[in-house]
Amino acid sequence: MRSTRERLEDILDQIILLETHAGGQQARYNSDVVLQTFCLKCIEVIGEAAFKLPKHLLARYPAIPWSNIIGTRHILVHDYFDVRLEVIWRVVEQHLSPLHAEVEKMLRELPADETGDKPAHG
Repeated sequence: MRSTRERLEDILDQIILLETHAGGQQARYNSDVVLQTFCLKCIEVIGEAAFKLPKHLLARYPAIPWSNIIGTRHILVHDYFDVRLEVIWRVVEQHLSPLHAEVEKMLRELPADETGDKPAHG
């Protein structure tokens, strides 16, 4: 089982990948199915890691739209025919930067021994 710290690092790693390889490249994104798939997968991983974070941790950071992040993951995994690529791009361009800053803050504030407790879904 991955620790809370590892799950937060997973989120941060995916954000950095998206910022590095997709940020500011909307024209390419619009026409490149590989870049679209890359973005979808990174956002899916972010949502899965968020889904497995402990409820008490999510509650400490109510400014982060956890239900949207987790809900997006559910759509990507279960309702993939309903995915709107323009919404995914908006996530990449508008929502990652604030999340990046918040996850870094969470990692700084996380007690060294915190391992995961109950996930958000349980």
